[in-house]
Amino acid sequence: DQRMARAWVNFNGTGTVAIRSSYNVSSITDHGTGLHSANFATAIIADYSVSATAWNPASFTTGGASAQGRNTTNVLLRSANPAGTALLDSEYFDVIVFGS
Repeated sequence: DQRMARAWVNFNGTGTVAIRSSYNVSSITDHGTGLHSANFATAIIADYSVSATAWNPASFTTGGASAQGRNTTNVLLRSANPAGTALLDSEYFDVIVFGS
């Protein structure tokens, strides 16, 4: 069913990366400041849609979050400052994946 999420995750992207809650995401890989991969527990189709948000409540900073790359086993995520000029780690990172 295309209306159902194929995967979603809420994770802490600062310090030691940790999943708070998820569906079909087995782990998060930290690739350095502002870059993380959400790794799927079960592979999904290659043509899917990703929506991501990132924010830091202590500074009230909401940066841009986006998918930088994707395949059937993971999606590479990027978070940046509001101007989009520098990568930053975000305390709250939310990702949802839809596809057929």
